[in-house]
Amino acid sequence: MLLELAQRIGPEGGRIFGPVFERHHDFWFGPLFGLLMVGLLVAGAVVITRMLINRPPAGGIREPMAILEERFAKGDIDEKEFKARRDALRA
Repeated sequence: MLLELAQRIGPEGGRIFGPVFERHHDFWFGPLFGLLMVGLLVAGAVVITRMLINRPPAGGIREPMAILEERFAKGDIDEKEFKARRDALRA
């Protein structure tokens, strides 16, 4: 198989597909490939930037009302204190 490929290329070291295909292939493939690579780099940068901007904080900040409800459910505070703090949060 390698011998057959070497015979197709020829002693001049030209390409297999011939000069007509080379012109059209090189004319379109080079710029399109370049644009594709630039587009992929830009898209990757946008995705990474959005991931970094939108990620939650390290501690995982919770809503105050959720914390209050959790404390009430655990029994840390009674109903009177829960209602007072809930009203204070809503104000």
